[in-house]
Amino acid sequence: MKKILLFMVLFIGILQVESVYAEQSIFIWEITEIEIEHGGDLGEALEIIKRGIKLKEGYEDPGFLIENDR
Repeated sequence: MKKILLFMVLFIGILQVESVYAEQSIFIWEITEIEIEHGGDLGEALEIIKRGIKLKEGYEDPGFLIENDR
């Protein structure tokens, strides 16, 4: 068991992890904070956030829209 765990730790260390930073994203968020009262409508808050997501200047996509995965 110890050999398997050691192998897994070494293997994970070899894997390259790539981070995506906000400044590298093509999106901007006009709203960065939102308050929801206890028992408030989470759906309404999410709609406000989705309406605030835009493409950064220089990126054009006439069909850009946010879709729900419902």
